[in-house]
Amino acid sequence: MRLSALLFFAPQFSVRHQVQLLFYDPFSKVTHHWNWFDLTMLIPYFAVMIILSFYGIHRYTCAISISNTRRTTIPIRLATSRICRE
Repeated sequence: MRLSALLFFAPQFSVRHQVQLLFYDPFSKVTHHWNWFDLTMLIPYFAVMIILSFYGIHRYTCAISISNTRRTTIPIRLATSRICRE
């Protein structure tokens, strides 16, 4: 009896069953049709992402150039002790 119960429930958790669910999902055959709402959401989104990526590249190049110039020049000491005494 135990063996028949195990065989009855075995296909639900088998690797073969999981692969079938992964590759033969009926909802994967559904195609999406573009409409005006998709375009009004995605065009500004990707425009902002492109602007932010250029800003990030600019910040990265500024940080690299500042770190390179700080290594080659002598650091200037600020007169903070004089300001604190007054």
